[in-house]
Amino acid sequence: MPVIKKIRTRQSGFSLIEVMVAVFVLAIGLLGLAGLQVTSLKSNHSAQLRTEAVIHVYDIIDRMRVNKLVAQAGGYDIALATPSPVSASVVDTDRVAWKAAIAASLPGGAGAIVTATGVTTITIQWDDKYRVMTHTKTQTTQYGITLVELMVAMVIGLLLAAGISQVFVSSQQTYRITEEQSRLQENARFALEFITRDVREAGYTGCRAIEEMNVQTVANAPVPNYTENSIINGNEATSATVWAPALNASISGSVVGGTDTITIQKGSSCGATLITPMTISSANIKVSSPNSCNLTAGDALMISDCQDAHIFRAGTVSNGTGSQTIPHPASNNTGTHFCINQAGIGTGSCGTANAKLYGADSELLQFTSLTYFIRQGAGGRNALWVFDNTEAASAQNPMELIEGVEDMQVTYGVDTTGDDIVDAYQTANTVNAATNWINVISAEISLLVETQDDNLTTDNMTYTYNGATVTSADNRLRRVFTTVIGIRNRVQ
Repeated sequence: MPVIKKIRTRQSGFSLIEVMVAVFVLAIGLLGLAGLQVTSLKSNHSAQLRTEAVIHVYDIIDRMRVNKLVAQAGGYDIALATPSPVSASVVDTDRVAWKAAIAASLPGGAGAIVTATGVTTITIQWDDKYRVMTHTKTQTTQYGITLVELMVAMVIGLLLAAGISQVFVSSQQTYRITEEQSRLQENARFALEFITRDVREAGYTGCRAIEEMNVQTVANAPVPNYTENSIINGNEATSATVWAPALNASISGSVVGGTDTITIQKGSSCGATLITPMTISSANIKVSSPNSCNLTAGDALMISDCQDAHIFRAGTVSNGTGSQTIPHPASNNTGTHFCINQAGIGTGSCGTANAKLYGADSELLQFTSLTYFIRQGAGGRNALWVFDNTEAASAQNPMELIEGVEDMQVTYGVDTTGDDIVDAYQTANTVNAATNWINVISAEISLLVETQDDNLTTDNMTYTYNGATVTSADNRLRRVFTTVIGIRNRVQ
């Protein structure tokens, strides 16, 4: 029987060549990983700058929309290299603010506006020196390496490995900064999106401006009156503890001192049109279904036919095939009848020639009255909150919307000459003192947004906000975002 002998071998270690090759390969791998990380950071930074540029484009577009005639005549035109104008006109004020915002948020940023043959071109340029570049690759012939070259490569590789190790050690801080910058920008974008949507739709009644409508309210409180003077208003912080006009009692005591509020009222279409005309003024309302109204008992609703409108609260909603029936009972309303003039009616009938019978050309809308303000959030820092003025204060009302919004300042574009052009931007107390809310055609919203994490900067950050230069008391990143929003139902 053959015998198999076990041959024991000994490990004699690595040769110098093997060590050098291993170190060389390791260095190349680490270089590749470092390059990948650097490229990712460059791409993130470039994306942030592009988002900033888009925000600035929307800002100037809305500024031009509320001064449409001037914009169409080229009044907003300005070249990239042209310095900001110095006159006190609204157009020049808009251009100065726009140019300053671009310069502050984009490195080497500049903007230009050109209007020709009815088309306006807006150009924003900046120095994106960190963008990912592409290079032409030149191939060379490799003839091999000598032992000396391998030894030099090993030394260089060790040095590179030490340096790259340091890069990876510090990459966590770099990642934190990049992530927090992205979250800050996203918070600002969402906050402006919420407010912008509501301001643009302020005063909506279905098809006509509220100034041309007869709007009556029969809904039980809390539902504020819906008039041409109430579709947009606000409170100006005249000190750390005083607002003019005075704050709504439901949010008084929770608004952060020195910050402004803004209130918007509107009707919101939800695809519900009447399918059965009302034969009496107290008849139930029957609308098309499906729709996006999500109707429930107690909802504040508005029915409108572009001539008259009534704001009421729904009773128990009945669902049928292709329809929904909405009563408006006395338990939820001051009266059950829709009258052309509700004054003095109470729970009685409308009287001769005063009944409003909505026909099949009428629409049911959701009625909204929202107040945006700054209050301390669940995380202990300031946040953007919203209060629904059609509902009583509760654990769910007001509601925190966006974290990290430290401050909000609002001014209102007032048209004093009736030509659909902003003549001046005024604070809420100035507009209110002149009873001039009916002439407000735009709002300028300025948000100061901060990161949630601290210790992101080596020194306390200095920034300019609301006309003052401030040095932060912590090491958070902060950015100012400003935009002008036109009220579409008042700007032709």
